[in-house]
Amino acid sequence: METTKSRTELTSADTKQLGFEYQYLFFFLKLFGLKRGSEVGYEVLDDVHIIDTNERKIYLYQLKHTTQTNAEGGAANLTTFSIDFWKTLSNWSKVIVDPVEGRKETTEQEKFLQNVNFIFVSNRDSKDNLVICKMNEVKNGSCNVKGFIKYLKSLKKESNNIKIKAYIDDVLSLKDTVLKLFIENIVVEDSNENIHESLRNEIRDMMISDEYVEEVLANVYWKLKKDFFDRARRGIHQVISHDEWLSEYSIFFNKVRTTLLPIRKFKPVLPEHLDEQTFVKELIQIGAIPQNDIAEMAELTTQLLTLELQLQDWNETSKVTEDDIKEFHSEAIQIWHRIHTKNHRSTQIDVKLDYQNAINCYDEVMSKELYMLQTRLNSKLSNGEFLGLANKKRIGWLEEWKERYRVSEK
Repeated sequence: METTKSRTELTSADTKQLGFEYQYLFFFLKLFGLKRGSEVGYEVLDDVHIIDTNERKIYLYQLKHTTQTNAEGGAANLTTFSIDFWKTLSNWSKVIVDPVEGRKETTEQEKFLQNVNFIFVSNRDSKDNLVICKMNEVKNGSCNVKGFIKYLKSLKKESNNIKIKAYIDDVLSLKDTVLKLFIENIVVEDSNENIHESLRNEIRDMMISDEYVEEVLANVYWKLKKDFFDRARRGIHQVISHDEWLSEYSIFFNKVRTTLLPIRKFKPVLPEHLDEQTFVKELIQIGAIPQNDIAEMAELTTQLLTLELQLQDWNETSKVTEDDIKEFHSEAIQIWHRIHTKNHRSTQIDVKLDYQNAINCYDEVMSKELYMLQTRLNSKLSNGEFLGLANKKRIGWLEEWKERYRVSEK
């Protein structure tokens, strides 16, 4: 019978990629349910795994997502002789008896099964899968292990697939007591066809309003992918603990909540020679502060250093990102630029007005209050930002401040 698909359709990797993407989205979804002291892993112990140290349980997830459809247009059935299902049972059987993990003896295998759940997740309809039906009979006591083994042997004779026969043998190789525990710990789940909406709902449940849900979803997913690439490049598994989930990813939730950023009190250590700072030299030059006013120099320096410490604290506690800080600096520079341009229009006509216009520019800029995300900064923190930019020679007060302080364009 001739195929109705072209060669490019037969070799397309789209369906495989869909499976990989679904698997990663499932991993992403499981992060929202992380409990303290637990971890979620991707492609480590299984497709996805969860280790719950509180319950002392391990959950191994095997995911099979298909684009194949049945006659009614729904997902294809999970048949009794589904090679994906039997391959999964075979792999799990080998995990149970893995001698490298110290499970060569039956007692160790039984001990292992006391703490492990095996979850097969698929979008195939499994209600007519006779193997799963027989497993349910073992669980409810209507079929004993001997009867289940007899049933598997009959399936092996019925199948003409060499691989499936080998997979059945792997399951049959388990001791009776081990096999019973294994069956009791197997769960078959329907995969979530609308997993993106489930992710959105999880984000909404974290008190994120609808207008920010897509932003949070995109930012967290992008960081997960970036971290995955970085870890893989260094040969490190993608495993995220509850603490790491909070410390590395909660920032994307926090930044769009209405909760204000905490503002701490700092006591910065002042430099020894206050009058040698760049911003102080310029302020003395334009007459904004007297040359011998050490108290004013100390106050302005305190504002500058306090702002730097506050930004550092927010960043280190994952309340703001490096990009947030860059955007904050950029916005402050834009405010300064508009004011500087306005005040120095007359300087271009009469250079004698340069110093007076510089003072006016300085006074007007220092009256502005800035925001970090949704948090309004007080006047001292806002002043500290502008003073810090001036000290780093990113803004100035005179018309030709760049030339005077030899600041190159970036």
